[in-house]
Amino acid sequence: MFKVFTIMFALMLIGCGTASTVGRDNHTVGSALTRGGSYCESMPRMYSGVAYNVCKMNSKPKNFGTIILACTVVDSMFSAVLDTTVLPYTIFSQRKYGNFELREHIR
Repeated sequence: MFKVFTIMFALMLIGCGTASTVGRDNHTVGSALTRGGSYCESMPRMYSGVAYNVCKMNSKPKNFGTIILACTVVDSMFSAVLDTTVLPYTIFSQRKYGNFELREHIR
């Protein structure tokens, strides 16, 4: 049972919104969202993991199913916890760099 939880946790960290955004530049984050067909034009650096997941859900319709949607919602909960942990860094980044500007990566 412990192995199952460990594997599930590792798989969630691979797709974790916080890991995908913290410390990354506009181009990297924008390119990842563009590949997913997101309609987001910008997103804040504070709580960027949750915002990243919202932008992934605000994208062109796909034939996912409820399992992928549920995984994204669960990932958003973990991202909220991790985003709170890195909040001092992201506040600094938000003041220094502003929002992630994704417009140039959306077609």
